[in-house]
Amino acid sequence: MRKRIVIILTIALLLLASSCIPINAEENEVYEGYLRVYVTEITSRWNGNDGKPFNSAFLDFAFNEEISINYNETYENVIVWNATDAGYPGIEEDNIRVLAAIFDSELHQGYADPPDGNPFDAYYLDALAVATPGNPGSNTVTEDFTHTVFCEVSTATWCVGCPIASDTLFNISAKYDYPFYYVSLVHDTSDEAEMRLQGDYNILGYPTCFFDGGYELHLGPSSLEDPYIEKIESCGQRNVQNLDFTTSVNWSKNDSIEISVEITNNGEGSISPDAPSSSEGTPGFEIITLIAAVIIGILFLKRKRF
Repeated sequence: MRKRIVIILTIALLLLASSCIPINAEENEVYEGYLRVYVTEITSRWNGNDGKPFNSAFLDFAFNEEISINYNETYENVIVWNATDAGYPGIEEDNIRVLAAIFDSELHQGYADPPDGNPFDAYYLDALAVATPGNPGSNTVTEDFTHTVFCEVSTATWCVGCPIASDTLFNISAKYDYPFYYVSLVHDTSDEAEMRLQGDYNILGYPTCFFDGGYELHLGPSSLEDPYIEKIESCGQRNVQNLDFTTSVNWSKNDSIEISVEITNNGEGSISPDAPSSSEGTPGFEIITLIAAVIIGILFLKRKRF
């Protein structure tokens, strides 16, 4: 009789233990996203309406395509971008910055004129890696930020209010230790910038700041930092896909740069600042402990009886 009880309880314990082992369904999922590699000049060749050069002004996309990455695999790509071929000759090694951004394929409804004007299809950012020649970079994850936040600023050489927004974002980047970068999409100097603003974002007016692919938006200029900081911190708390993302830039002669991109799909669900750590224990551990105690108790009582 004692042996039968022990066998039954042991089987029950094993079944319960197996049901408490977390099975991550996302481990086998393929990550689908859109990779955009922005080539920018740190100090622009173009001036804004205030007569000063734009900061982090967009030149061209070195890469702008959909990609897919199997679980636990790494996407690798080496891109050679030639400034002369792209129509922007005369780049300088110490004035080039590359921002590689990966946007998730999940569709969201965005509005360039909140709350419901100028609708656009929004695809939110998952990770951003930034590099200059000889200085590689990677997506940054901290206790407060799940990823490096990215802002695309619509601007134009004729825009009166745009320098105000640009100066405020520049000051935030220099003043605070946020994992945050922005790019100035100068509407009237780049066809690619115009397509991004009008085709993808259905823009209403200038300046407009699109944070993380449209997750947050700020319409109009402001010299106050708080409205922008609120957007940056809000984006930094987003759940994003668990990706390792690095990029590097090598300077080449003949007006060219070589850009390397590596993205690993960790397939462990999304990164969230509120996600519980593994140190909290396996779900159902208390129940397993209780059943084990019951088995030990029964064995002890049976031993005393016999």
